[in-house]
Amino acid sequence: QLSNNFHGRPFVWCALHNFGGQTGMYGRLKYMAEGALAAAASPGTRMQGVGITMEGIEQNQIVYELVLELRWHTKHFDVDKWVARFISRRYGLTPKTVESDVALASWALIADSVYSVAGQQMGATKSLIE
Repeated sequence: QLSNNFHGRPFVWCALHNFGGQTGMYGRLKYMAEGALAAAASPGTRMQGVGITMEGIEQNQIVYELVLELRWHTKHFDVDKWVARFISRRYGLTPKTVESDVALASWALIADSVYSVAGQQMGATKSLIE
């Protein structure tokens, strides 16, 4: 909506995730999912796909997996359930075991905190020591 659909030009919806290569656990999973799906469903859109424009690599795999999967979704979905499936696949969890219950509960807390940052923060918090 803010882009005015790029005035009819084709575009790729991208997530710029970690400015200046600042690494840290950070993300806005639900915000990213909603943004890409809204752009794809916008009247008159010429969205061609999704992309990531990361300035650092080898971190926050969950963010990049989600963003790059978004083009295969045509409607809003439960991001919390997506996180649980992602964690189960990533760690090879067997359902209904203590290990899987602990891992899924831990990641639910992480997803609801550092991966659900509200407001205008756009990147991991920089260390006060630097």
